[in-house]
Amino acid sequence: MNKTGCKVILNSTDNTLTAVAGNGARGEINAPAGTAVSDGLTPGTPGFRMRTAAFSVLLAAAAGPAWAAGIQADTSAPSNQQPTVLQTANGLPQVNIQTPTAGGVSVNQYRQFDVDRQGAVLNNSRRTVQTRQAGWIQGNPWLARGEAKVIVNQVNSADPSLLGGYIEVAGRRAEVVLANPAGIQANGGGFIHASGVTLSTGRPLFDNGRLSGFRVRDGNISINGGGLDTAGADYTRILARTAQIHAGVWAQDLSVVAGANDVAADGRHTAVSDGRPAPAAAVDTAQLGGMYAGRITLIATGRGSAAGNAGQIFAAAGGVTLSADGKIGNSGSIVAADSVQNSTAAAVSVQTADFANSGTVSSQGETGILTRNLDNSGLITSAGGLRIRTQNLDNRQTLQGARLDMETRRLDNSGRIAQTGMQELAVAADSLINSGLTGQAPEDGGSITAGGGIGLSTQSRLPNTGKLYLTGLNAQGSLLDNRQGTIITRRADITAQTWDNRRGSLQSAGSLHAALQNLDNRNGRIAVNQNAGIRAQNIANQNGQIDTGRLNAQTARLDNTEGRILSGGSTGLHISDGLDNRNGLIAAAADVQIQDSGRQNLNIRNPSGEILAGQNLGIQAGSLAAQGILAANRNLAVRLKNSLTLEQDIRAGESLTLKTEGGLNNSHTLEGGRSVLVEAANIDNTVSGRIQSGSDTRLKAADITNRGLINSNGLTLLKAGGTVSNTGTGRIYGDRVAVEAEKLLNRGEKTAGGETKAATVAARRHLAVGAGKIGNQDGAKLSGEGSLNIGGRLDNHHQASGTADSLVNAGAVIEAGTDARISVQSLQNVNAHFELEEYPAETGGQIKEYARAGEADRYREGRDGHYDNSQGKKTSRRQASISPTAAG
Repeated sequence: MNKTGCKVILNSTDNTLTAVAGNGARGEINAPAGTAVSDGLTPGTPGFRMRTAAFSVLLAAAAGPAWAAGIQADTSAPSNQQPTVLQTANGLPQVNIQTPTAGGVSVNQYRQFDVDRQGAVLNNSRRTVQTRQAGWIQGNPWLARGEAKVIVNQVNSADPSLLGGYIEVAGRRAEVVLANPAGIQANGGGFIHASGVTLSTGRPLFDNGRLSGFRVRDGNISINGGGLDTAGADYTRILARTAQIHAGVWAQDLSVVAGANDVAADGRHTAVSDGRPAPAAAVDTAQLGGMYAGRITLIATGRGSAAGNAGQIFAAAGGVTLSADGKIGNSGSIVAADSVQNSTAAAVSVQTADFANSGTVSSQGETGILTRNLDNSGLITSAGGLRIRTQNLDNRQTLQGARLDMETRRLDNSGRIAQTGMQELAVAADSLINSGLTGQAPEDGGSITAGGGIGLSTQSRLPNTGKLYLTGLNAQGSLLDNRQGTIITRRADITAQTWDNRRGSLQSAGSLHAALQNLDNRNGRIAVNQNAGIRAQNIANQNGQIDTGRLNAQTARLDNTEGRILSGGSTGLHISDGLDNRNGLIAAAADVQIQDSGRQNLNIRNPSGEILAGQNLGIQAGSLAAQGILAANRNLAVRLKNSLTLEQDIRAGESLTLKTEGGLNNSHTLEGGRSVLVEAANIDNTVSGRIQSGSDTRLKAADITNRGLINSNGLTLLKAGGTVSNTGTGRIYGDRVAVEAEKLLNRGEKTAGGETKAATVAARRHLAVGAGKIGNQDGAKLSGEGSLNIGGRLDNHHQASGTADSLVNAGAVIEAGTDARISVQSLQNVNAHFELEEYPAETGGQIKEYARAGEADRYREGRDGHYDNSQGKKTSRRQASISPTAAG
């Protein structure tokens, strides 16, 4: 500015200087690049015309005044990289940048580059141009071949650059680079008319006249006080080893890359290991700091490098991206929103080794967190999807999203996990510790919702003392600890060493599949509406309850003491060692099958227990302590290796089958609505024992002893390889009774009171006895109300055939209502009144005679042979055929 208040402008058209009014002020807008502006003084006026040579002298005279002390060119730099520093008419530093390369890069080196609150101008105009801060300024003679696209300001100093005001690009809009390895401090700094802004503590790198990147190894960039305003630039990059954001940064597209890196011109970076430890806080945003941009990217490289935000990070259009090789801590706010409702762009992405959030992370769009450890004691919320991939997730406050997709090895939830959308929530964790509430909460004050439910997958541990409301549970690993916890799910797949459900509850509306070493459901409840498959070495269900639509369990040991195992369909229990059902209940609406899956080592204890089937009950075991109730509405089958002492009833609505390789001692009731089949080594049916069926009762053993009741409304069949002993109170009844044995003993017995009870074998229609030796004595009775047939064996139709060795009828009764056929080798009827009915022969005479069965010889009474009927009594109301041994 001269004394007349004018300033001198170089007119590049004719290389003359023109004086114009010097009253430019801040707030004015730059004229278009290359446009010469005049205030009425004609450039060609003789009084103001000066040649280029004279102008060069003026430039030299103006090169080093005191007002430009904040910006000083580096005179040791190559001459084509030394800018010319002038003063504008209103006292601002004006930097005439050096001639750009063919690639449009103007490289300028400085010993000092400080900007105070008044600001500075980088002159990128060949012609007179109007600026916002300095009004009109003259054109830059170094730009005769064209303006720069990139203005590189490289500071060679031991001191950081201070930015206290705005740096304005005059003329053509260009990217401004300020690079100072000693650091940059901004406090009220900003940029005007810059297409892009790069602040770097790295050395600029060039390739064929183009800016190729930066070599960043040291230096700190700090934003304090009045902050940094680059909102007019399309993009802003802060490249340093460390960055401290203690005040606001305003930008459109903000990128902060901290650490030792080689950064390309397009922003891509490569971390470089220099052997030094990473800074404790590579990026630090303090409580009063903040970043406000359309899009924000924060990157901290280097092993262990950390980034912290206690202020505000707010992206209004393009989302927030945070990345650190070490830890990111947020106690402030990280927000991504979009005023035009572009939820796709308004996203938050966090990628780091560790992420600790005690503040707020909020996005209008999607939120993605990829980290080794996520510690959330604040709010992480997403109007779109929230996707989390981590090894360890500790949630003490709130995780919320319209869609949640979570995978973690360990999830410790004492807070709230919420999904507001209607789709299924996916949570995958190796280990989950839940003492809070997760899932579809009830309406009475539940604080967590998942409109479409939650799918939870774990891979290691899942300790849950809270409530989980899930659509799916997939738990794999060492422990599912649901002690006093509640899990409500649509389906469950559990693979673990141990599932501890003591006093806990798992409810599945669908299926359950569990592969375990140990299931501890003591005082717990497992409820499954559909199929439940449980495979475990040990199942403890003392005082517990397992309710299923259908159950298939495989285990070595099942303890159901005072427990309940219920099924709306069928129950299959495959057990190799032991089932303890003392005071317990095992019941199914359809079938119950208990199978020995080992080598017939299964020991079933059922004192005061109940095993009930709505249809069929099948038991295969080594041994059964049958002090409890076994019952089936249809068929019941028990197969054992060892002896059975029956101390409670076994009932079947249709058929009952009981087979044991040992003996059977029965003092209760074996009953089948249609049939009963009992096979054992020996059968002892005691006084209180009852074996009976509606139509078919069959017993088979080496020896059968009966003091109770054996009965049917159809066929009663006893087959013994040795002896059938029907003693005292013994009763063998049926419409048809068939007995086959080596020996049949049917005899009376004195009671403890001295009373003699007489045994009975009686058929309502037909009695068939096939035995080698038959003893009927002491008031006992062999009776067929229809016919009676005695021989040595039974044929395939359960009829007596052949000849018995002997029949002793001593003080007893053998009777038939119609026909009696007795075929024996030796017959003793002691102390009897044997009566034969007389009937008219064809000759009209009365003849009494007897004959040996199958022989033509006949013997008349008192004449031929010998017949001893001194004590026995044999009677027939019709015809009797008796074959005794002939005398002599």
